[in-house]
Parts: sequence; C-alpha cells; structure tokens
Amino acid sequence: MGCGTSQPVQAQSCSDPRPDSKQLFDAVAAGNVQAVESLLARHDTKSLMNTSKFWRNECWIIEDHGGSVNAVAISEDGSFAISGDEVANLFVRDRTFFERFRGPTTVISDLWREEMMMAGAFRPLLLGHSDSVNAVAISGDGRVAISGSADDTLKVWDLTVGASEWYESAPHTLRGHSDWINSVAISGDGRLAISGSDDTTLKVWSLTLYEETHTLQGHSGSVNAVAISRDGRVAISGSNDKTLKVWDLTSNKETHTLRGHAGSVNAVAISRDASFAISGGNNTLKVWDLTSYKATHLLRGHSDWINTVAISGDGRVAFSGSDDETVKVWDLTSYKETHTLRGHSGSVNAVAISGDASFAISGSKDCTLK
Repeated sequence: MGCGTSQPVQAQSCSDPRPDSKQLFDAVAAGNVQAVESLLARHDTKSLMNTSKFWRNECWIIEDHGGSVNAVAISEDGSFAISGDEVANLFVRDRTFFERFRGPTTVISDLWREEMMMAGAFRPLLLGHSDSVNAVAISGDGRVAISGSADDTLKVWDLTVGASEWYESAPHTLRGHSDWINSVAISGDGRLAISGSDDTTLKVWSLTLYEETHTLQGHSGSVNAVAISRDGRVAISGSNDKTLKVWDLTSNKETHTLRGHAGSVNAVAISRDASFAISGGNNTLKVWDLTSYKATHLLRGHSDWINTVAISGDGRVAFSGSDDETVKVWDLTSYKETHTLRGHSGSVNAVAISGDASFAISGSKDCTLK
C-alpha cells in the first residue's frame, strides 16, 4: 500500500475526552467556521498536534487515506464528498471546511496536516466494510449513500442523522454478490441502486426494503462499471468482456450490447438527460448516442488505461482519469481535450464533478485526493 497505515482506522469511544471535543466535532461536521475558530483558540495548536497519538488511539481521528483511493462521490449540491480506499475506510468531507482552511481550491490531499490536523480529524468516518472500498454513490437529495467493497457487500448509509452520528450509525448491509463489488450507482430519488461485480452479474436493490430485487446476467466477464439514469429507468454496464450493456430497469431486461472497445471497459457515465453516455477502456473514451446506440465520437489523449469518467450536470464537460496519472477535461460540444491536470503520482482511480461543475475531485493510487 505504501501510503500510510495498513489497517482500517478504528473508531473507539473516548474514555477521557478533552474539554470541548464533542463541540469541536459538531462544529467541524456542520462547517461552522466561527465555532471551530473559537474552540481552537482555547488550545495551543502545537500542543494539539503533539498529542495527536492520544487522539488517534482514543477518538475518531481521521488522517490522510491509508491506501489507494478507489472511489469518490460528490453530493449534487456540492456541499460534501465521500471517498473510499483500499483499507476499508470511507471519509465524509465538507466543502465549506475545505475552502475555509485550504483556500478556494479543489486540492485537498494534505487536509490532515499542520495546523488543521485536530480540526480536520473530527470529520465523520463511516466504518463497516472489512476490505477495500471500490465504489460509492450519493442520492440526488444527499440523504443516502451506498458503498461497494471487495468484502462482497454493499452498505447503505443514512445521511439524515446528525453529522456527528454518522460514524456510529449502523448501516444496512446488502448481500448477494459472490465476489468483489467494483461499481455502484444510485437513482436520483435514492430508492434504487445497481451494483456490478467480479461475479459477472449486476444486482438491482431496493433502498426502501434493503433487499435485492433482480439479478441481471449477460456479461461474460467482471462488471467493472455501472451508471444509472437519473429517473432510474435505464442502466449501462461495462465489463472485462469488452462490451457495454444497456438495461431497461422497468423490465430488468438487456436491450442493447454496445461493442467497439478493444479491451476491458472500466468506466461509464450517463448524461443527466440520458441522451448520451461515455465509456472508457484502454486509452480511449467513446461517446454513445442513447437513441441510436451508436458510438458518435472517439476521445483520444490518455496514454494508458482509463479507470473513471464523469459528466457535468449540463452535459457540456467530462473528466476522465487514467493509469497515466492524469485527469483530462473534455469539451463535449467540440469533443476536444481542453486541459490535462497533472499532480498525482499514481493511477487515477476515481473522479467526480460537482452538480454545478464548479469543481471536481480525483482519487488516486497515490492515496491522495485532489
């Protein structure tokens, strides 16, 4: 792993909490800048930093990801993000907090360093998986999140409880896959989810009943990626079998197989209006018209496998991440690359865009978010 701790961060109740620790937790979780400043002003910053070992052992201290960051999702309103890593941690991070203490930037890889270590430590940590978190999605209203793991389970998180209770909320666990879960998507209303697995199947889940409703079979290889339309009526999956499949979720039937990639399909995203999709595989992206089910454009620029792709809410911009350690920005009106974002020192495994396309977050094998 080589980027930090090799074990999941453990959450233990504070047997001897410092004065104001609970207030500090709540203030940071709520993005209450004035309250955070007031509480921090009561303690010496260096003293707080020097006692970080105590807090790590006794409280809910969160540091940088301890392993490869495999999954990132941003709430539709852009107010928070959730990221998951290979050592089974899920971190919830607040945009207001980032911008106040790191400046108006999307670079957040050093969140837990220097003066903000103590303040940043009291962010919610979602515990429950026992192996790598490979996928995460947030409902359109920001009330529900779902994560998928190499422990073969999905966990559903209720984000309506108080932010300071997220770390101790017991998630619903969804079981049914017989191998690693690689991808998960959630409908806009948060009532339906779909997951893809190394067991070659997709499973449809009711998030009101917390149970599997259908198993979708058709791929002959691992299902690496899945996307769902906002209305929950259509899903598209990408597989090691080099194909994408389109699924009607009202009948739970495969309607189309999309061919054209020369290798595994690792990434797929559907535009908000469900008029087109983008898929990524070896070093190219394909744009698919979802009326004709034909590839209309080929986007070239990456020099290695593409692992992730995201489309802005207005359908005008896409971001992609690759084993070439870059994120590329694409203009979907001209179908041209507009920017290459460098900075990661490992494969880019995940990328997400805020609903208003004002910022994006990428997660990498180098164990950082940017």
